[in-house]
Amino acid sequence: MQYKIFFGFLFLIGAVLNGLNAQTPQVVLELKWGSGIENAGFRKAPEANYGPRAFAVKDGQVVILDEPQNLLKIFKNGRLLRMFEIPPFSDDVEFNSADDFVILAENRLYFFKNGRIVNSVKPPTPMDVIEAIKRIDVNHLQITFSDQSKAYFQLNDTQLLKKAPASAGNALSELKTVKLDEHTFRLETGPGQTTDMALKSEEPLASVRYLGSDDLNRHYLNLEFFEQQVPLRVRREIRVLDGQFRLLATIHAPVNAHTEIFRDWFIEADGLFYQMISGAEGIKIVKWDLTGVVNADRPLPLRYPQPFYEGVHYNLLNTQDAGSQLSKVSDFEDYPQIMPSEALAIADEYVRLYWTCTQDNLTNGVVTDPYGNQVRTPSWIVVGQNQHVPYKWGGSESIEAFLYGIDILKYAGDNYTDGGGTPSAVGVDCSGFVSRCWNLPRHYATSMMDDGITLPYLSWSEAEPGDAVHKVGHVRMVVRQNTNGSLLVVESSGQDWKVSYRTYYYSSLVNYTPRYYVNRQGAPDNIPQPRLNAVTINEAGKMELDWSLEGLENVSSLRIYFSTDGNSWGSGISVPKDTTQWSVPINDGQMIFVKLRSFSSGAYQNPSVSSDVYGGFRNDGISRVLIVDGFDRTSATSGRWQYLYHSFATTLGKSLAAAGIPFETTTNEMVRAQNIDLENYPAVFWLCGDESIRDGTFDREEQLLVTDYLRNGGRLFVSGSEIGYDLGSHGTAYDQTFFSDYLKAAFVKDNAGSWQAEGAVGTPFAGLQVRFDDGLQGIYPVSYPDAINPQGGAQLALKYANGDGAAVYFDGVFPNGNRPARLFYLGFPFETIYDAAERDSLMSRVVDFFELYNLTGIDEEQLQKTPVAFKLIGNFPNPFNNQTQIRFNLPAPGRVKLTVFNTPGQQVFEGQFSFTTSGAQKITFSGDRLASGLYFYRLVFNGQGKTFVAGNKMILIK
Repeated sequence: MQYKIFFGFLFLIGAVLNGLNAQTPQVVLELKWGSGIENAGFRKAPEANYGPRAFAVKDGQVVILDEPQNLLKIFKNGRLLRMFEIPPFSDDVEFNSADDFVILAENRLYFFKNGRIVNSVKPPTPMDVIEAIKRIDVNHLQITFSDQSKAYFQLNDTQLLKKAPASAGNALSELKTVKLDEHTFRLETGPGQTTDMALKSEEPLASVRYLGSDDLNRHYLNLEFFEQQVPLRVRREIRVLDGQFRLLATIHAPVNAHTEIFRDWFIEADGLFYQMISGAEGIKIVKWDLTGVVNADRPLPLRYPQPFYEGVHYNLLNTQDAGSQLSKVSDFEDYPQIMPSEALAIADEYVRLYWTCTQDNLTNGVVTDPYGNQVRTPSWIVVGQNQHVPYKWGGSESIEAFLYGIDILKYAGDNYTDGGGTPSAVGVDCSGFVSRCWNLPRHYATSMMDDGITLPYLSWSEAEPGDAVHKVGHVRMVVRQNTNGSLLVVESSGQDWKVSYRTYYYSSLVNYTPRYYVNRQGAPDNIPQPRLNAVTINEAGKMELDWSLEGLENVSSLRIYFSTDGNSWGSGISVPKDTTQWSVPINDGQMIFVKLRSFSSGAYQNPSVSSDVYGGFRNDGISRVLIVDGFDRTSATSGRWQYLYHSFATTLGKSLAAAGIPFETTTNEMVRAQNIDLENYPAVFWLCGDESIRDGTFDREEQLLVTDYLRNGGRLFVSGSEIGYDLGSHGTAYDQTFFSDYLKAAFVKDNAGSWQAEGAVGTPFAGLQVRFDDGLQGIYPVSYPDAINPQGGAQLALKYANGDGAAVYFDGVFPNGNRPARLFYLGFPFETIYDAAERDSLMSRVVDFFELYNLTGIDEEQLQKTPVAFKLIGNFPNPFNNQTQIRFNLPAPGRVKLTVFNTPGQQVFEGQFSFTTSGAQKITFSGDRLASGLYFYRLVFNGQGKTFVAGNKMILIK
């Protein structure tokens, strides 16, 4: 018994020491870039840098798949032992011994015995992209495809790889990962055996990939998280789980690769984990000793030394664009629409095409053609039959033009990328290929594809088949989103100098943006976009949604999506297309955000662009404030925000909720139409973004409403980078009076030239530090932050780093006012403060300054919930299609009669409605049986022994 205790103690000490060792990775091999056989090969293509693509570790030997040199190299103790010539464009290696290994190259498996190829097989179709290979035993391989299906292959078989379903008792039942949503993934361990795992990260999950297991029954996963969706920035983790799928360790892996790597990890059976790190000087093979990591109660957070995280990703280095001078963007609205299935079919034809090459179609190195251009045909092309259309720098030939060019002895492709392209070769480059797939009449270069012909999505989850994965310098086309979060794409690239299908995880797509061609059938631009008008919370504890949608004839349905954090969204609920209101329960202390999308009629049921994201927060005992979204400017109207929808009310709402302040959300149009009454809220938070002269920050009607609100003692927060430029510098006399008297500011200059501010000393905002987007933070660039000074009794709240005024505040009675009010005006957009803690700190100071914890309204007399008189607010929407809501306030319970007349004065409707409560009420009116035109309506209210009459007009459009 004593011996058992003693050896158990030694094992525990050993495990602890191993756990400590695991926290310090060891470099086991380092190769500098170069052309020597003991160097790491390096080549540069238009879209990426390429070096060694994969590696393996066996019996103390490190095996490097050096793709640029077409060599498999075996090292031991840092010295080269042996090397073997391998096929061009090799991606991966399954290494059993120097006399027995398998190479994956151009989506084909090559089997080597004694250094020679003895067999090769390929998948059933080019779209069946091989993602991983694993030896099961001496004679069998398991192949994983990008759709996570598998094949079980006998090495002496000569047939095509055949997909097979997972089944109990065979190797195909190996663990599989499925991304369920942005915070949850599923582990499938066998038929009907699943484990769902929720992530605590605030960043949305991008992809989850199963890497393998060791003999200690531990599983290794690669997780990628979106740090920023557009342009893409990711964070990567390697997670180690025990046999019960409990977390043992997390390795925070670098993403700043200098070259594109196909597989950068290797798992040894005894619990050693290796990674290949690509840097500016070369590659390093790094070992983590995880043998002693066994405690699931205290999982280890492991990090590389800081130098491993430094450097620049290859996507930030490569910006070549062959077609920047080929054509200008114009008149693309008149181009015919392309169906997604048609675009993918065209792409597939480029991949599958068989064609015959002659010696005259090849350059055999770099030659100078009759036009004085240097040309080089890709090395994979041989005399005789070839498959795939080759890459050609600056090329955009159709299939017919390519085959004709081969027949008349033009060169087959051109990968000499230091020139401007040549007419003596045929083929397609990346943008020429996508232009062809979209049936464009001319070649649009990547530098032109972000200039109106395509528009960006806000998140990668929205990317559909036929969409683009784009950055200036390269473009790919989406084929599908795989179940584990990766993307299957089709592209013409320098990776293999041809048109091919490829699988990408997001760490390889840094700096890219998902975009859609505006004339793609089913593209969001071609489907009516819902407009979310208001999200309010009624006294019964329900959140009420109000929206509008035009063009119902092209819509099959609507879908409402809900989120508690504004990041992770469920599958939503489907509602009839002619619905304009909906309500859902909201509990005390709950925050809910919502957005809508419409879906097209027809077979594809494609989604529209999302509505803006609005929300509400219920916190009983404190009066709700109102967020007014007045930001409608986009890059189409010379703004810096690119998208047709945004979630900036979410950004502000989260900061209010962090301060415990409940809120509702609406548009400035709803306020202007007086469908939402500012007087019902103790404070209003108005967002203007970078709206300027063209869009108008506050029009005359909005100014009057804000003026009345402040005169009556309201609290107003307003932010925007062009308010002073619009009203104070270029405004009318009314604008300038409103700016000086009610926003309490004097315009100083259009561009403060600083993107950080601090609280003014001796004010409620002293000590604050806030930084906002200068164009490098991924929100949107604040190109011209206003510099302002206080006016009319206001004080400076924030100063830019250069001393200019960034915000003003005021506490007192406004001109012609009857009670004290408060104002905070920020000279740059609140939503562009990129650090959440800094946003929350600023909002907390504003909330304290407004004294919102102690208010139930502008004051007890002014903001009582029961109106003192009957008031007709109006109908919305107006004009309307089918239905509109007539809204009014009742001073007491009673009956309301609604009468509707046409323009000749004939009565077309009359109805009686009873209301058992006072306050805000509405009647839904349907125009189903009426013709389009102008109508007049009248409301008559009887209650408290009095009669009130009010009326208005409305327009029905069918």
